[in-house]
Formats: sequence, C-alpha cells, structure tokens
Amino acid sequence: MKLMTLDTASVLYCNLNLKKWSHDVEVLYRARIRGISLAEVPVRWKDEEGSKLVTSAGGAVGASVSMLLEILRMRIEYAVGRWQV
Repeated sequence: MKLMTLDTASVLYCNLNLKKWSHDVEVLYRARIRGISLAEVPVRWKDEEGSKLVTSAGGAVGASVSMLLEILRMRIEYAVGRWQV
C-alpha cells in the first residue's frame, strides 16, 4: 500500500514507462530520484486462492524473471536519460 498526497502521486505516476508487475518499483525509483521521503511499514499478508501472479504466464517464476528484466531496463533507460521523471 502506498499513501501520498495528490501532488506527489501526480509527479510519480505521470507517464510511467513500466506497465506490468514492476510499475511499483518505478514509482519508488522516481521518488528516490526526486528526493521524496519514503517510509516502510509492515503489512499482514494473506495469500488468497486465485492470485493473478500464480495464474500469469510462467507462474511466479516467470513473473519474477519478467520483473527483473523490466527493472534492469528501467535502470538503464533512466541512466542514459531516455526516461525522465
């Protein structure tokens, strides 16, 4: 869960480049680039039957590999300046 002001959300979510599982990682990365402070709080997780992650192509492993590749691409695109906040 992410809680933020409307102004912060407008900056962080405007024109996201990643559309799949890793879009949350891009939001956090953009916050770091902009110097927006973050706080981590524990949440109680309950695994529910019918999870989208498990039913996605390749299951949890496939989704994890896809997410890793997306995050690597994200880091490169921001580093070379093709993507900007």
